[in-house]
Amino acid sequence: MRHVVTIGGISGVNRHIHVRDSYGIAADFDSHPAAQFTTWERCETVGGTQDGIIDQGAETSFQGCITNGAVRYGIHYNPLVDAAGVISKGRIVNSRAFGSVSAGIVAA
Repeated sequence: MRHVVTIGGISGVNRHIHVRDSYGIAADFDSHPAAQFTTWERCETVGGTQDGIIDQGAETSFQGCITNGAVRYGIHYNPLVDAAGVISKGRIVNSRAFGSVSAGIVAA
């Protein structure tokens, strides 16, 4: 399995998704640009294919998430919203990343 949870696709925008108390071993959490107002709360990953949690949507919140042993980044927030006038903002609160190769928490 590549991802425990994947949000956002090629048709429409997924809004107000709340992923809570989820755990992944050797799989990670993923959100594509077609997502807005996603909340990751108390999600935990061990290992994974690349990043523990990667989110490319707009206005994302990470609360109390833990990643351990991600290949690249523990938590990677990289909003790739392609809509004029959209200002993406996110927040990362009480989250920790351990054992990541490149960086623990990255907001690009």
